[in-house]
This record gives sequence, C-alpha cells and structure tokens, in this order.
Amino acid sequence: METVSDVDLAYLAGAIDSDGSIQVMRNRGDVRKTDGVRPNYYAVRVTVVQVDRRLPDYFMARFGGTVYHYESSTGHRSWYVWTVAGQHAANVLRQVRRFLVLKNKQADSAITLADLITSQRKMRRGGELLGREEEAVRERLLQEVRRHNARRGREMPN
Repeated sequence: METVSDVDLAYLAGAIDSDGSIQVMRNRGDVRKTDGVRPNYYAVRVTVVQVDRRLPDYFMARFGGTVYHYESSTGHRSWYVWTVAGQHAANVLRQVRRFLVLKNKQADSAITLADLITSQRKMRRGGELLGREEEAVRERLLQEVRRHNARRGREMPN
C-alpha cells in the first residue's frame, strides 16, 4: 500500500460522506451440530461506489480492501465498489474519523463494535457462543448505525 497523507484521508472521508456507506451487518450462522443453536455473526463494512474505476482503485492502493465490478442488468452504466470489512474497516474509519462530516456517528458506533468483537474474540474459546449481554451490546450498536443511516439527509451535521 502507498503512503497515506491527510489529503488522502480527507478525500476518502468526503467520498464516504457522499458516495459511500458505513454498515454493520448481522448474519445468521448455520445450525451447530453440537447444540442446534444458530449463532449471529456481526461485521463492520465500509464501501464507496463509483461509476469510474479510478477512485476505487485509488482507495485500494492507499487503504487496501477490494474493488468489485458490477454490471447493470437494466442497461444502466456498470459501477465499482471499493470495500473494506472487519477490523480493517475500523482502522480505516479511525484514520478518516476527524474528516467525516455526515457519517461521524456511524463511524463511532462501527469502530466501537469492531473493537468489541476483537476483544470478545480474544476472551472466548473457539466455538463458544456470545453471552446475552455481549449479543445485546452488538445488537444495540447495529441498530445505532442503522438509525443514523436512516436519518441521513434529514438533519444538519454537528
């Protein structure tokens, strides 16, 4: 990866604010054979969508991640999505946080969740399920991000 300057960080923050998203996802795992439980898995993801590939490639060169290409099935232009996920996404958000104008609250909740996932993973043994309190905190952070995303454009930034 290339060296990252404050200009790069501010540029990425502007792209996230305008053409990007900060997401927290909850996926249901497969039913475990040992106990029949279907656990939830939480993850943080940051994306920037563009019709020109140069900007997603620019971000990938400086911040890592992946660029996906999507073709329209309705005759519209194809588009490109730069994506980082997990703790990598949290690290990117930590770097750009001071430059975010619109999505700073989503970034705060996403960083908190990614850090919580990392710390809880270190404390649990392999295959051990989340406790009710851990699950409730993750769910609260997921809902915070969703609530802030739903309000987008309806309130002035701080």
